[in-house]
Amino acid sequence: MGTHMRAILFSLLLCLLALVTIHGQDVLQRQSATRQPDGGVRETLESIVISPVPNAPFTTLLQTEWVRTMSDGGTITLANERRIARDSKGRIYEERWALVPKNGRQKSMMTAIQIGDPVQHTVHTCMMDGRHVCDVSDYTDSASVVQEVRGTRTVQLPNLTIPDS
Repeated sequence: MGTHMRAILFSLLLCLLALVTIHGQDVLQRQSATRQPDGGVRETLESIVISPVPNAPFTTLLQTEWVRTMSDGGTITLANERRIARDSKGRIYEERWALVPKNGRQKSMMTAIQIGDPVQHTVHTCMMDGRHVCDVSDYTDSASVVQEVRGTRTVQLPNLTIPDS
């Protein structure tokens, strides 16, 4: 094979390599343009269910621990503290705080405030994500909708005060 023929073959190989590279980049760009983030996963632990009982007001600082079983059989203990209250009309105030590893360096953050009104049949949920957006939804007594949670949980109700009516 002559030098001229080798040069032509080499040029063809370079062109083919360039086409394959450009096509691959185009496919990757189209895939990334159509792929949307999935939104992630959010778990919620309902550590206590507060029924809307009128004339039974209280306030407390609820301390929750969740011993979560991992896929490898190990465990992690998550904890938080949050204020909850019920007024004499049965309305319920709950702060929602992120569960964080117990005795860890990570600080819990308030994620939402919820106010349930059984008379108006509404729940106001105000997200504390910087936007401070509040949604209003229908109130349903969650006592009938309790899910099983894997692991154990400990709920302590320190300083429970029920004012006299």
